[in-house]
Amino acid sequence: MSTKLTIFLGVGMTLVGAGLRVILGYNSAWFLVFVGVSLIAYVMIARNEDKPETAVSNAMFATQTPTLLTLITKPIIDFDFDPEPVRADMVPDYVPKLILKITNRGQFAIQDVRFQPTEYTLKRHAAIVGVARYGNALITRRIGVGNASTPCNIFDLIPMRIEKLGHREHGVSRPVPETEMFYALRFTFVCEASQQRYSFYKVISASVPYLLGNENPFGYAWAKADEKVADALITDWAERPRDLILAHQRQMFASTPEQEYLLENRHLTGV
Repeated sequence: MSTKLTIFLGVGMTLVGAGLRVILGYNSAWFLVFVGVSLIAYVMIARNEDKPETAVSNAMFATQTPTLLTLITKPIIDFDFDPEPVRADMVPDYVPKLILKITNRGQFAIQDVRFQPTEYTLKRHAAIVGVARYGNALITRRIGVGNASTPCNIFDLIPMRIEKLGHREHGVSRPVPETEMFYALRFTFVCEASQQRYSFYKVISASVPYLLGNENPFGYAWAKADEKVADALITDWAERPRDLILAHQRQMFASTPEQEYLLENRHLTGV
């Protein structure tokens, strides 16, 4: 029943009841007065309370529905980085490859997979002293369920300042410079089912073997050549650049619509 019709019936029943009571003296006419006033009161309450509740309910539904859809359709993606092994026949000017392959192990396809690097200069692994942003590049338009991207050298996607191999002597380690270059690799993609955008971060060194010490078996073995070096020191040396750079990246891209996809724990932040 519409609001106008309800008010009309309420007023009509009230007037009829009052008239019958005055003219004919019917005590039962008070019932019509009561019903009419009740209908008018109902309409006034409904107009003041029902609409805000409906608006709140709709707002809550609009807020919760995308989150629920995101949880149902959350992706399961592997980002595999494979550094090219250093060989004795490589010339000093050569830049070894870093091969990337992205595998979709989830239940829904992903699309618009992109890559954007940011260059960082760190002093003694403890402070950021330089930042340079690059543009983004399309890796692939779509990766279907159970499929993988074509393996590619990420240095071919966007030219970056990667250190050349240089002259190396077997068994002779190089001194650690005061400043070193690193890259934050930011990948973005869209879940085809929910259309939710995601981002994934990877921090690498600008010099071979690219992967940080606790991610690279060779780097760990090299550091452990001295038995006096504790594992905690190796971990700290590798994780400090990552922690500094990721904190800066998350602040830099805080206003973007992507939710961060954490590969290690297979979960999303903000969900």
